[in-house]
Amino acid sequence: MSTTSEPTTEEIREWVMHFTSSATVLGYIQMASYATYLSYYFETIDDEVSSIWPEPWRLGKILFLMTRYSVIGRIFFEFFNGPFPSELPISLKSCEVLNIIGNVFGIIQVYSAVASVLLCLYALLGAKKKWLWVIFVPYFCSLTVNIVGITFHFTSGGGTSIMA
Repeated sequence: MSTTSEPTTEEIREWVMHFTSSATVLGYIQMASYATYLSYYFETIDDEVSSIWPEPWRLGKILFLMTRYSVIGRIFFEFFNGPFPSELPISLKSCEVLNIIGNVFGIIQVYSAVASVLLCLYALLGAKKKWLWVIFVPYFCSLTVNIVGITFHFTSGGGTSIMA
């Protein structure tokens, strides 16, 4: 029969050092991915303006723009609540609101990207009405459950973190 003893101060110190160094490395990777995406955005803005903007406002264009610009919105709000400490003089309530807005951009990003892929799948299946229901009913059910869950999470005082 084995017994577990309380961790020593040295073990706790090693665990904290490992955790903070891992978090810092992940933060640097996150910032590098943000810089890569913003570089990609500025390199492709000319193509977007010449190819996408002249087209009529239809579902494909709306999903493309929602996906593209929600990432930029999320990156902007991640700078307030990102992996590195911020010295901004904002209140706790303002920080919570910024976190919620950033998470909303993240949800828009994920669901608009999924909807774009499903729209392509629907077109590949011949754009028949039977496939519309098969493809998009589960999507909208998932979206509804996510929104209801988030609403209950915040109205119950469960915190501010929606997505990791």
